Amino acid sequence: MIMKKYISRTILLSFLAGILTITACVKGDFDEPPIYIPHVDFESNTSIETLKTMFSGSLTNITDDIIIKGKVVANDESGNLYKKIVIQDETAGIEVLLNATNLYNEYKLGQEVYIKCKGMYLGSYMGLIQLGYDYNNGIGQLPEVMFNEHLFRDSLPGSVPEPVQITPSDDDKNVKYLSMLVYVDNAHFAEGGTAVWVPGVASTSHTLVSSGKELIVRTSNYANFALDTIPAGYGKVVGILSIYNTDSYITGKDFQLTLRDANDLQNFSGEIPPSADFVY
Repeated sequence: MIMKKYISRTILLSFLAGILTITACVKGDFDEPPIYIPHVDFESNTSIETLKTMFSGSLTNITDDIIIKGKVVANDESGNLYKKIVIQDETAGIEVLLNATNLYNEYKLGQEVYIKCKGMYLGSYMGLIQLGYDYNNGIGQLPEVMFNEHLFRDSLPGSVPEPVQITPSDDDKNVKYLSMLVYVDNAHFAEGGTAVWVPGVASTSHTLVSSGKELIVRTSNYANFALDTIPAGYGKVVGILSIYNTDSYITGKDFQLTLRDANDLQNFSGEIPPSADFVY
């Protein structure tokens, strides 16, 4: 009997010791994974403005070792842009067409990006110069398998360039701000407070008015704010300046503003102006 008690006690102590050993091996706190900070070990050699001057008027293959850099000022996070990002430097901005979705996960606002342009193409879609790839002899999206050859992020996302104030219909001046972050102040929408951005299944245009001048605001039906009511009253509208026409990007201009998300609608009073305010 004494021997059995001794054996049972020994087994119990061994069992408890095993539990303590296992517990001691499990850390209460897990190490956080290291933060990956991308780094570029080369320099840009061409401004975005200079790159755009290389567009010949038709699909243009970039054969020189052109490297540009810029900060991301718009991406596809809200759904109002699709398979593209917009970058700008101190001289100009440009849309970069990329055949992938959820680009915002890597190309966040304020992310500095270097692009090795050799092998890519410049093209024009309805007058707007874009950077991408050849698709049936027109400008298309760079295939995802080629991203690592051309796109390089540098450091973590930083601040986004401040938008430039523009005046609608000031076409000669506004051309230089195409594909850049801009804003219109003291502006109101003709349908403010009475309509949603996209009432149906197709992208929709709405008229923004400032100082008696009009500017089109184009909204995709895939935007996460498509069913929001257009704000009433006067406020500030931020977005990417674009153009849509069937002529060259110099003549026959039809300027448009693309919102990045609902936060680009700022400080609206919420009051519907008298109907007389909409007569110009």
